Amino acid sequence: EWEEKIQKGVEQAFCTYIPRCTIWSNLAECIESQCGDSYRIALDNYESTGVLTPSGGKKESTHYLVAVGAERGWSDAERKQLRASEFLLLSLGDRVLRQETAVVVAIGQLVSQFWKS
Repeated sequence: EWEEKIQKGVEQAFCTYIPRCTIWSNLAECIESQCGDSYRIALDNYESTGVLTPSGGKKESTHYLVAVGAERGWSDAERKQLRASEFLLLSLGDRVLRQETAVVVAIGQLVSQFWKS
């Protein structure tokens, strides 16, 4: 299902790069499978240390890992696990967004800063 949506989005954007999207059964499995030198962001409205913005001075990297939780937010245990894995907790502003919307906004912010043609 996700692959089809990604493919249609790529076609609509006239792009040849197809991003990878993976869904894991739990947070620990996801974190363990990721590249160690990635720039790690976890979207969090409740305990964020800042806002993810195009001009926010975020670091450039070759690999970005964006963790998006449920609309209810991360549990205390999940936040502890994210921080221990060097995730920066950032929000997208004061409003709580639907999960699908938060993904699009976060990727849009990163692409606007760091996408190289």
